[in-house]
Amino acid sequence: MRVWPALIPLVFALLFAATAAGAATIVSTITVGGDDHELQIDVDGSGPLDYLLSESAEPFTLSLLFAGAIFGFVDAHRTFSEIGLAELHARTLIRDETTLAKLDLTFARAAPYAVVREGSRVRLRVEIPGPTPPVVIGTPDEPAPAAALRTAPATLRAVRPESSATSARLVLDIDGTPAFTTFTMSGPARVVVDLENARIPDNSSLPVRGGLLRGVRISQYTKTVVRIVCDLSRPAPFAVEPVARGLIIHLGEGVR
Repeated sequence: MRVWPALIPLVFALLFAATAAGAATIVSTITVGGDDHELQIDVDGSGPLDYLLSESAEPFTLSLLFAGAIFGFVDAHRTFSEIGLAELHARTLIRDETTLAKLDLTFARAAPYAVVREGSRVRLRVEIPGPTPPVVIGTPDEPAPAAALRTAPATLRAVRPESSATSARLVLDIDGTPAFTTFTMSGPARVVVDLENARIPDNSSLPVRGGLLRGVRISQYTKTVVRIVCDLSRPAPFAVEPVARGLIIHLGEGVR
């Protein structure tokens, strides 16, 4: 099933609501292979994998969301050169005792593709060159480590906002490496970042004097999700940059 990018926040909510962590399917391996003409990515699970597919441009990215699944590794982030696939990021998201395995694939250019499900395998074929020999992430038939189900929650330690008339940034100091999701809201303009499997000592609100960023609100939205709301003076583009000790939210001018 294909999903438009604008619907991703709703899809995440529906998938989390419908999935029980206790019955999670384990994704044991991701195999990236193919030849000079076709890239082939095989995702193998311990049982049938239900998935949703979303596509975005600039850069061309395909995201596979596996409901009720976990990866048999805590996290996987690979970059590639000299083939059509530029970057692969696999992570397990956990919210209120439910799980979702998310695989993001970023490509050097847009290309035709097809996804098929063959038993406990989901296979993605893309008409771009693939690596030789194949690259295998994970270990076949190896049980998922306990950390894949329950990693220690990340802690948001500090938030440092900076704002000007045309741009702003928010530096988040975080102990740990949480997965995150983002979306925007209107009336007034807001950018929302949800940190998965995270916590904060206390809810807080940070006023910002003038400029694009008017204020920041941080709350423990659920037991495992920290929500950061950036109140803006007007709608603006944004990007979230992972750094060594947390995240930086870039807003406004200069964001692509």
